[in-house]
Amino acid sequence: MSFSFNFSCVGVISSSTVAFGYGLATGGPAVMVAGWVIGSFFTICVGCSLAEICSSYPKMGSVYYWAGVMAPKGYGPSLAFICGWANFIANNAAISSFAFGLASIIG
Repeated sequence: MSFSFNFSCVGVISSSTVAFGYGLATGGPAVMVAGWVIGSFFTICVGCSLAEICSSYPKMGSVYYWAGVMAPKGYGPSLAFICGWANFIANNAAISSFAFGLASIIG
Protein backbone atom coordinates (compact mmCIF):
# COMPACT_ATOMS: atom_id res chain seq x y z
CA MET A 1 0.00 0.00 0.00
CA SER A 2 2.84 2.41 0.79
CA PHE A 3 4.38 1.79 -2.62
CA SER A 4 1.08 2.32 -4.44
CA PHE A 5 0.37 5.47 -2.40
CA ASN A 6 3.74 6.95 -3.33
CA PHE A 7 3.46 5.82 -6.95
CA SER A 8 0.03 7.43 -7.27
CA CYS A 9 1.43 10.70 -5.91
CA VAL A 10 4.16 10.64 -8.55
CA GLY A 11 1.59 9.72 -11.20
CA VAL A 12 -0.41 12.86 -10.42
CA ILE A 13 2.60 15.00 -11.29
CA SER A 14 3.07 13.34 -14.65
CA SER A 15 -0.64 13.25 -15.47
CA SER A 16 -1.19 16.91 -14.65
CA THR A 17 1.41 18.04 -17.17
CA VAL A 18 -0.60 16.65 -20.07
CA ALA A 19 -3.56 18.85 -19.07
CA PHE A 20 -1.61 22.12 -19.40
CA GLY A 21 -3.33 22.99 -22.68
CA TYR A 22 -6.76 22.78 -21.06
CA GLY A 23 -5.66 24.88 -18.09
CA LEU A 24 -4.12 27.56 -20.27
CA ALA A 25 -7.22 27.75 -22.45
CA THR A 26 -9.70 27.98 -19.56
CA GLY A 27 -7.89 29.81 -16.77
CA GLY A 28 -4.78 31.32 -18.23
CA PRO A 29 -1.22 31.48 -16.93
CA ALA A 30 -2.04 33.48 -13.79
CA VAL A 31 -4.59 30.92 -12.62
CA MET A 32 -2.24 28.05 -13.38
CA VAL A 33 0.68 29.62 -11.49
CA ALA A 34 -1.56 30.34 -8.49
CA GLY A 35 -2.87 26.78 -8.63
CA TRP A 36 0.64 25.33 -8.69
CA VAL A 37 1.79 27.52 -5.79
CA ILE A 38 -1.24 26.71 -3.63
CA GLY A 39 -1.16 23.04 -4.60
CA SER A 40 2.57 22.80 -3.89
CA PHE A 41 2.13 24.36 -0.46
CA PHE A 42 -0.54 21.88 0.55
CA THR A 43 1.41 18.98 -0.95
CA ILE A 44 4.39 19.91 1.23
CA CYS A 45 2.08 20.09 4.26
CA VAL A 46 0.71 16.61 3.52
CA GLY A 47 4.25 15.27 2.95
CA CYS A 48 5.45 16.67 6.28
CA SER A 49 2.42 15.20 8.06
CA LEU A 50 2.95 11.77 6.49
CA ALA A 51 6.64 11.88 7.42
CA GLU A 52 5.75 12.61 11.04
CA ILE A 53 3.12 9.87 11.13
CA CYS A 54 5.44 7.41 9.42
CA SER A 55 8.13 7.97 12.03
CA SER A 56 5.67 7.18 14.85
CA TYR A 57 3.66 4.24 13.50
CA PRO A 58 4.58 1.09 11.61
CA LYS A 59 4.45 1.25 7.84
CA MET A 60 2.75 -2.10 7.22
CA GLY A 61 -0.87 -0.91 7.21
CA SER A 62 -0.02 2.48 5.70
CA VAL A 63 -2.73 5.11 5.48
CA TYR A 64 -5.61 2.81 6.47
CA TYR A 65 -3.86 1.73 9.65
CA TRP A 66 -2.83 5.27 10.49
CA ALA A 67 -6.38 6.57 10.09
CA GLY A 68 -7.71 3.80 12.32
CA VAL A 69 -5.09 4.24 15.04
CA MET A 70 -5.24 8.03 15.25
CA ALA A 71 -9.04 8.23 15.23
CA PRO A 72 -11.02 8.73 18.44
CA LYS A 73 -12.10 5.53 20.16
CA GLY A 74 -14.93 3.86 18.29
CA TYR A 75 -14.37 5.72 15.01
CA GLY A 76 -11.26 3.87 13.82
CA PRO A 77 -12.80 1.35 11.42
CA SER A 78 -15.17 3.84 9.83
CA LEU A 79 -12.45 6.46 9.35
CA ALA A 80 -10.09 3.86 7.90
CA PHE A 81 -12.87 2.90 5.47
CA ILE A 82 -13.36 6.55 4.49
CA CYS A 83 -9.61 6.96 4.07
CA GLY A 84 -9.51 3.97 1.74
CA TRP A 85 -12.34 5.29 -0.41
CA ALA A 86 -10.81 8.78 -0.53
CA ASN A 87 -7.54 7.24 -1.73
CA PHE A 88 -9.43 5.22 -4.35
CA ILE A 89 -11.29 8.29 -5.63
CA ALA A 90 -8.08 10.34 -5.76
CA ASN A 91 -6.33 7.62 -7.75
CA ASN A 92 -9.25 7.48 -10.19
CA ALA A 93 -9.13 11.25 -10.62
CA ALA A 94 -5.42 11.06 -11.44
CA ILE A 95 -5.99 8.25 -13.92
CA SER A 96 -8.84 10.21 -15.53
CA SER A 97 -6.60 13.26 -15.87
CA PHE A 98 -3.93 11.18 -17.56
CA ALA A 99 -6.49 9.55 -19.89
CA PHE A 100 -7.90 12.97 -20.81
CA GLY A 101 -4.43 14.27 -21.64
CA LEU A 102 -3.51 11.18 -23.62
CA ALA A 103 -6.73 11.40 -25.60
CA SER A 104 -6.04 15.04 -26.44
CA ILE A 105 -2.50 14.16 -27.58
CA ILE A 106 -3.66 11.24 -29.73
CA GLY A 107 -6.74 12.97 -31.17
